[in-house]
This record gives sequence, C-alpha cells and structure tokens, in this order.
Amino acid sequence: MGGASSISVRERWGRLPSRRKYGLCAGVLVPGMCLYVAVLAVAGAVWWGESHELFHENAPGTWMSVTLLFVCAAVAWSTRERWRRAEVEAYPVWTHATYAFLIAALDDWFRFHESLDNFRAWLMGIDPKHMVWGNLDYALVALYGVYLLIVAWKYRRALLAIRPLVWFGSAGAVVFAGMVFADAWRISGWLEDGLKLIAIALFLAALLAGFWRDK
Repeated sequence: MGGASSISVRERWGRLPSRRKYGLCAGVLVPGMCLYVAVLAVAGAVWWGESHELFHENAPGTWMSVTLLFVCAAVAWSTRERWRRAEVEAYPVWTHATYAFLIAALDDWFRFHESLDNFRAWLMGIDPKHMVWGNLDYALVALYGVYLLIVAWKYRRALLAIRPLVWFGSAGAVVFAGMVFADAWRISGWLEDGLKLIAIALFLAALLAGFWRDK
C-alpha cells in the first residue's frame, strides 16, 4: 500500500506543469525560510537570552545556510545539464553559478573568509576589533555577489526571458546587500545571518525558475 501510494504521488507530481511545480516550491521555500529565521531568533532570545545564539557556528542557522548553498550548487549544475542538452547557448552561466555557490558553501562551513580576515589583521598589525579596517571580511563576502552579477550581465538576454528568475534573483541581491551592510556595521548578529538565509532562499527560488524554464 505504501509503495503504491508513493508511486501515485510521484506520478501526480510528474504530470504537473513546470510552472505549477515551481510555484509550489517557491511558495513554500521563501515564506518558510522567513518563518525559520523568526523561530530561531525568538527561541534564542527566550531560552538563551540572546537572539543570535542559534545562528552561531555549529548551530541550526549555519547548518541551514550551508545545506541551502550546497542545494543551490546542485540545482545550478542540474540546470546547466538541462540547458546544455536543450542546446541553449547561455548554459555556461550555470557553470559559474555552480562554482560560486559551491565555494560559498565551503566558505560558510569552514569559515574561510573570517580566518583570512583575522590573518590579514595580524599580518598588517590592525586591531581585529576595529569598526572598519579590522573587519573587512564583509568585503570578501560581497565578491560573491559581484562575481554573479558580472556573469548574469554577460548572459542577460537568456536570463531576462525568465521573469521569476529576475524577480527572485533581484530580491535576493537586495537582501544580500542588506546582509553585507549589517555585517559591515555590525548591526545585529541574528539580523545579518537571518538576511543571509533569506537571500539564499531567494537565490534558490531563482535557480529553480531556471531549472523549470518553459522550453
């Protein structure tokens, strides 16, 4: 019974139009991530007295961001293969996206940019707690966004034809910029990481739009 039911569900999903599949995924992904961030912030404040407690390293916030970044890389590569088989000339854009999200996932997991920033501060004799010069890791993070913007501009004609990709990608870029600003000015730890999670969710929604594009 369970196997038959499972097959039936897969069959129904397979028969859904691509737009319906995308709408269901995006409709759950973005609001769900906003709710996840709110729950972590409230739980941290109530049980630990610190809203950022569950966004620290080796905490649910970081686990989720690393997982989502790896998922983004996997979706980008799958989209690359789909576009390549469909002989879409712009398929290399997804190769760049795969590398960017994969490196970002490894960076978030192993905290490369924080370690590099601390090394730079030590090498140059700068106070690592200085408001600006001792905390330039946000500039390294911003390079991910700059790189993706350059690639997107190169293949803009193909990408602009997919409106949900443009909408969610643009929204993700705005939220990502807000995260970099919050990091640069140390506004709030939970806000910075919360914006990061929401930005990644928006980018994943944009990637899915490319994957389920109308042929």
